[in-house]
Amino acid sequence: MIKVASKEPIVFKNRKDAGKQLLNLIKQETKGLNKDNAVVIALPRGGVPVAYEISSSLQVPLDLSIPRKIGAQNNPEYAIGAVSEHGEAFINDELLAYSHSSREYVKNEIEKQRLESQRRQQVYKKNRKPIDYKEKTVIIVDGMYNNNNNNNNNNNNNNNNNNNNNNNNNSNN
Repeated sequence: MIKVASKEPIVFKNRKDAGKQLLNLIKQETKGLNKDNAVVIALPRGGVPVAYEISSSLQVPLDLSIPRKIGAQNNPEYAIGAVSEHGEAFINDELLAYSHSSREYVKNEIEKQRLESQRRQQVYKKNRKPIDYKEKTVIIVDGMYNNNNNNNNNNNNNNNNNNNNNNNNNSNN
């Protein structure tokens, strides 16, 4: 297994740039890659443009995997697990207990999200035949975290704090 890691954050201009930069790292790690025996799998949405750059440059097939989050019963954005389009599910028992989600809810949510994953597979892949991953080198590409919003919010907060400090100083004069 190859993991791309760095002590310093790697900064990407956009997802296309991420694909190009990661491609260089992947090429270093996969010298002698047999293109007939490799596939790039993208996890939508953010992973698709990154994976496209990698698969196009390596000249290997691009496929999609569409797992779905299993959210907590009272907070659907709080992930307690995930499920694939084939029904394989992973539930984090500690998070399940912490979320107070019932087993019945989780069972129903797994089925609901499995069906949604299958629906998306049909929409995105149309009638393409599935790619056999057996005995292949698989490169899985997920999206990237965009920290620009946090930086912008922090800058705005700093500007607001500076403006408030200036207003306070002016009122003291």
